[in-house]
Amino acid sequence: MENEKSSLFDLGIDDVGQSYLLSTAKWNRFLAWLGIIGCSLIILLVVFGSSFFLSRMSPFGRSGFSSGYFTGALIFYVVFIGLFIIPNVYRLNFANKMLMALRTNDQQLLNESLSNLKSFSKFWGILAIIIISLYAIIFIFGLIATAMF
Repeated sequence: MENEKSSLFDLGIDDVGQSYLLSTAKWNRFLAWLGIIGCSLIILLVVFGSSFFLSRMSPFGRSGFSSGYFTGALIFYVVFIGLFIIPNVYRLNFANKMLMALRTNDQQLLNESLSNLKSFSKFWGILAIIIISLYAIIFIFGLIATAMF
């Protein structure tokens, strides 16, 4: 029984495992940068698009309507961008630390890298639970609304 527990701590990463981790880290770094660039483009689109639209609507006396609309849209985009920036930062930290850990053979960096991967996965798991819960609530309210009519 004692040998089974101690054998877990003897676990190592061989050349095949290192090549898989290297490839995984490179792809995750690429995907993280795509996500960060995408969020940055959305920020630019919201800022410049809203400025352009507000400037076009104010001569027609509709600035009050469009200001309220863009305030709601801005809040939506801030939440949307936050939901995508946070996991991409975890993903980028995972990739960078994994690449450095594999280059320097540093166990501490490997552990930090895997911690970021855990946080990335945990974030998406919690978000999935929240979304499924919202769908369930919407479904229940839909059933109640249908029953009322």
